[in-house]
Amino acid sequence: MADVNSLIEMLKSGDYYSRSTAARKLGEVGGEKAAAALIEALKDEDEWVKEYAAEALGKLEHPPAVAALGELLKSSNYKVRSSTVEALGKIGGEGARTLLEGMKGDSDSWVRDAVTEALKKVSEPKPARTAKPVVAPESGAGSARETEPGLTVNEAPVEHRPHATVPRPGLADKTRQTPEDIVRMVTRRTSISYKPTRSGFLLRVPVGGGRYQRVRLSFDSTDEDGSPLIQVFTVIGPAQPDHYRWALKLNPTFSYGAIGLVKIDDKEFLAIIDTLLEGNVDTKELEKSVRTIAAKGDALEKKLIQKDLW
Repeated sequence: MADVNSLIEMLKSGDYYSRSTAARKLGEVGGEKAAAALIEALKDEDEWVKEYAAEALGKLEHPPAVAALGELLKSSNYKVRSSTVEALGKIGGEGARTLLEGMKGDSDSWVRDAVTEALKKVSEPKPARTAKPVVAPESGAGSARETEPGLTVNEAPVEHRPHATVPRPGLADKTRQTPEDIVRMVTRRTSISYKPTRSGFLLRVPVGGGRYQRVRLSFDSTDEDGSPLIQVFTVIGPAQPDHYRWALKLNPTFSYGAIGLVKIDDKEFLAIIDTLLEGNVDTKELEKSVRTIAAKGDALEKKLIQKDLW
């Protein structure tokens, strides 16, 4: 069982993935030592660690973190700013409100939306604040399973520009469809929600037991003949050499999808991927792919890293 001191040590000396995981876990454990370590982690060199540290401080509703979070609002990374804004909204208070008011004109629409929601939270009356107790980390898993993860800031969309309309035979009524038209048709009348991102679309797919898996759809690749492809994938863990053999041994056993490498924010991850020829697929087939990849990803993530991060 990891204790607070072990998590703090991991936050200081692990790789970016370990540090990010430690930050999230410290937000679940709570306590003054955890909060102090998280404030220090806001200065980490890695943007993902900063995001998770800010998110954790918001979860702890730790007022002494407001000043340090205010410095993080100057980040050039829209995801870091958005995560910080959300944290300030959870912490509340006049100091947080002042900082949030100053972010209303941010250049990124996702950040501006986060500011609007955060200011609503700050304006809501809160019960008397009590110190959050230290919670012993769960054994084995290392990270509590999320029941309502929503979209974390590292999946945050940006100002969405309409995709050019191109001929897309094979989907729906075989008329001219944009990628967002296709995603909208796949998700309508379902419990799947989606957001546009820098590289495509991010879908939040229920996988049972109150859990969700985040599935990405990309429309920007073609096959060797130039025919458009749809890539459906979900992250299952960090791309580490000791995982490659495991992935290669599993791939021949799959009848649907395969494990491969994907890059997100200049970091490589292992993902379960399904690639479809766009001209030959209809919305029902695409929805099936999304749900299957989500279910497989949820199971593989648990098997590979014993956590539920994606």
